[in-house]
Amino acid sequence: METSLVEPDVSTGFSRLKDDNGGATLDNILAATERLQFVESLQLPEHVLKEVERSFIDQLVRRVSAETASQMRRHSVERRLGLFALYLIVRKSQMIDRVIDLLVEQIHRINAKSKRKVIKDISREIEKVHGKERLLAEIAVASMEHPEGRICNVIYPVAG
Repeated sequence: METSLVEPDVSTGFSRLKDDNGGATLDNILAATERLQFVESLQLPEHVLKEVERSFIDQLVRRVSAETASQMRRHSVERRLGLFALYLIVRKSQMIDRVIDLLVEQIHRINAKSKRKVIKDISREIEKVHGKERLLAEIAVASMEHPEGRICNVIYPVAG
């Protein structure tokens, strides 16, 4: 946790832990999961917050979210780590929700893209004349067998 405060702009730094994840791109999803893994690796005691009034927790979380890493480092070690741990316990659930939102958004994009592709392929198939290649081949064979014949006598009977 101290390293996160000392280097706030690295992927698991204090500033990055407070950031929004951005749009549902692969890079953003991977970065969000990396930050979530970091928070989970700390194994913070979430059960201790059950006995604390929610409004007090929210007040402290708002205070930490408004501070910069340098402001956090000015607190005593106990206070700094306590506030940061409290913030991360609450932030963890928000991070989980956001990762899920990013994944759902990405799934919707994939679904929409695949629907567009299928519809495009179906419309291409509809535009095709069934048996067009066979028909053109039969017209070519008839033309080669009767090169001197009239179109209405050679090609029309084959083309129908």
